[in-house]
Amino acid sequence: MTRLTRDRMSDIRTALIRYELLYDHYPPTLDSLVAWIRQDSFMMAKADSIFGPGFNLDSLIYSPRDGKFEYVVNDTGRVEIYYLKDPASDDHIGSLEPDVTKLNAASWE
Repeated sequence: MTRLTRDRMSDIRTALIRYELLYDHYPPTLDSLVAWIRQDSFMMAKADSIFGPGFNLDSLIYSPRDGKFEYVVNDTGRVEIYYLKDPASDDHIGSLEPDVTKLNAASWE
């Protein structure tokens, strides 16, 4: 379960990085990230190569352990950053603090 959860969180991070590169900010919610992936022809065409074979967009924002991933964007500092957390473990990516050294950093890496 740990590997599956971390892989899914890494997939979300990949999508968040692409989104931020295109729009210069992160999406406000994980639901809006999924909606964007559905509408983005590049992301849908390359989904298997970006996220791996058998990628299921509908399950992307849900932890294999339990429930929906927690996601918050902090855009109050000089550095916009997000915090993505698994609700059933201590695994997370990013930070609640606007610290550029924690941008896209996973707790397990």
